[in-house]
Amino acid sequence: MLEPGTAYDDPQIGKDPQVGSMAEFVSTGDDNGGVHINSGIPNRAFALLAIDLGGESWSAAGRIWYDALVSGEVVARSDFASFARATLNSARRLFGSDRSVAAKVESAWSTVGLGDRLGSSASVGSTPAGLSDNVVAVRRSGGYAGAVRTGALDLSSDPEGEEVRQLLMMVEPQQISVSSPAPDRFVYTVEFATWRVTLPEQDLTPELYRVVQIVLSRGS
Repeated sequence: MLEPGTAYDDPQIGKDPQVGSMAEFVSTGDDNGGVHINSGIPNRAFALLAIDLGGESWSAAGRIWYDALVSGEVVARSDFASFARATLNSARRLFGSDRSVAAKVESAWSTVGLGDRLGSSASVGSTPAGLSDNVVAVRRSGGYAGAVRTGALDLSSDPEGEEVRQLLMMVEPQQISVSSPAPDRFVYTVEFATWRVTLPEQDLTPELYRVVQIVLSRGS
């Protein structure tokens, strides 16, 4: 996994054809798009991350990869860049209190040539000052009366924290569309860990709609 293309070099069957970086990516219609040859790229990223994190490969790197696979972000049409972003999002969710983990995920993907494709959507920003990595904050503004309502929920201590965490894991930031706010309707800002998204009411996904309902019930 660490050195794709070196598994074998046999006079009868030839050399291992797996590639280990996007610079070597094989574009082909065979084998479902060269899935086995090109799988050396994410395999190598995983191996690099596991070594960088240290310890058992399943304790951190494995958790991130598995979480990305079951998060709902990875779908049939996902490419390597989409999967890389999913693992980065998972690292931020699972290890939000240790930002070095996400940084190492980025480094691993950068080594295999996907670093420039990890950029999040324009609606995602940095964590605001004073907001804990384990706290989800929601701000609602606009509406007919123009009143502002805010709320915050601690994922580690609130009874509904686990539900909110699971809902957030189902959100795909890169697929969120943002339209112009409709007259007399609300605009929501959701902030968690390393991302921030501001959406008009009509663009809330079902998951985010449930999140804002729960979190705003904890506010004023």
